Amino acid sequence: MSLTQEQEKYYDTYLDLFNSVGWKQYIKDHVSAYEELKNKAFNGDQENFFFIKGQINMLGKTLGFENSIRTMYEDLIQQEQEHVDSLSI
Repeated sequence: MSLTQEQEKYYDTYLDLFNSVGWKQYIKDHVSAYEELKNKAFNGDQENFFFIKGQINMLGKTLGFENSIRTMYEDLIQQEQEHVDSLSI
């Protein structure tokens, strides 16, 4: 059980992206927007609360995307290593 070429390309492309200056700037900007929206969500303005809550949820998913991809990749690598280890027993 090893990563297919397609899987390797998929993860390599994302890992290259996450190491780029542009990605780091994108995340920095979104962290600022996330914090600003969190402060607005609880200012007592019930009319905009659910709209802002939705924006916070979407930004949270964006901010967690890199971690999700890295975790999936690490899990696949670990599974592959466990498979190789089981064959050598």
